[in-house]
Amino acid sequence: MTMNKNKHLNIVIIGGGVAGVNVIYRLMKAERQFNITCITQEKYFDYSTCGIPFVLGGIIENPEDLILHKHEFFSEKGVKLLMETEVTDIDPADHQITILNKAGENEQLQYDRLVIATGRVPFKPPIPGIELQGVHTLMNLEQCKQLLSAISLVDSAVVVGGGAIGLEAALAFNTHKLDTTLIEVAPSVLPMMLDPDMAKLVEEWLTGKGIKIHTNSKVQQIVGADHVEFVILEDGTKLPTKLVLLAAGIRPNVTLAKKAGLDIGLVGGIVTDDKQNVYHKAQSIENVFALGDCVETKSLLTGQQMLSPLASTCIQQARTIVHNILGMPSEFRGSVNPTMISIDDLQVGAVGLTAHAAKRAGLVFKSATSTGKSNSRYIPGWKELHFKFLGKDGKIIGAQIIGETDVKERINALTLAIRENISIKTMLQTERCYTPPLGLLIDPMFKALEKLI
Repeated sequence: MTMNKNKHLNIVIIGGGVAGVNVIYRLMKAERQFNITCITQEKYFDYSTCGIPFVLGGIIENPEDLILHKHEFFSEKGVKLLMETEVTDIDPADHQITILNKAGENEQLQYDRLVIATGRVPFKPPIPGIELQGVHTLMNLEQCKQLLSAISLVDSAVVVGGGAIGLEAALAFNTHKLDTTLIEVAPSVLPMMLDPDMAKLVEEWLTGKGIKIHTNSKVQQIVGADHVEFVILEDGTKLPTKLVLLAAGIRPNVTLAKKAGLDIGLVGGIVTDDKQNVYHKAQSIENVFALGDCVETKSLLTGQQMLSPLASTCIQQARTIVHNILGMPSEFRGSVNPTMISIDDLQVGAVGLTAHAAKRAGLVFKSATSTGKSNSRYIPGWKELHFKFLGKDGKIIGAQIIGETDVKERINALTLAIRENISIKTMLQTERCYTPPLGLLIDPMFKALEKLI
């Protein structure tokens, strides 16, 4: 599509989460001017979703401290925000969308470039009683506020789901002195991130805090008249509670994309090309882009399509989209999913494949573990670090690290090694800085890496 370069393009962005907002940030920094409209169904805009668990836990007192920029920041730069507004239809042929405005009226908006950043929706298991009062999800700032109010009225909580959100929420409930139970259907917590042997360390940490954990367990029913009164597990266990948090996973929010006839992939997200253009009947649409939790991406390790609902992924996708809007050809290669969570003082990081994911992809690999200190033992304050690596053909395909310090930067370095196809031999031969208070002369993770050569 050729456009008059002197014309201010109409850029319409559907979704006000980190994906959509980062497209706006980059467009605002461009030398070229655009007419930018962003539409979101939420009442809050440009806030840190990742900070929500820390509001629940009381580390951040005011939920609205998560808001990064006020509306004026955008309006002063010519960005039009349509809050609490629903997009009901996309018409790629006529380059327009239909919105349901606050007055309850349908309105059409024309676009030159459309960016779909509709995000995710919570997965709600088919559990009887799931619609009772007292059953919550935690997807946005408004739900965080509702959950904070509920916490003050109860003395116990049941968390359904042992992923990152579930664990962070369970810890927050525990901080508020609630009798907290976590239910996970998989054999261990964080099943998308850790192998069971590494997850055991996290489980021991949580149970040491007083959180009860049921793995290999399903919720059979949530019981109550109007409000939840107790939860029944498949083995018959009854858990009295007035608060249930559903954290059983997420799904790409593709309702609008499906209605518009856009292609949806095997793992449930919008299909895009390397430029983040969407497809309609296997043909890419060059002026419609999508990014973030609603799209599929390619695993750089398996070549297969996957979901990568990470802020770090959508930041790179936003960069790709804006470069292409500006006429600077750019491609997003794919992801290796570097992930990090903080559970009180425990840092848990992973990148690449777990053993289960590698086996599912048909890969033959080696695995190795090691444990070591964060710094020289004669320096007070050292912490123990636990490492697990998966290797194939002399290269890392997965890494898991757990400890109370130094996890994030190690995962970042390993992410670069995996993405750039750096061999384990090269990593072991690389010079490293050293000082006793900050590390060991021979890094403890090298013990595991040497086993993979």
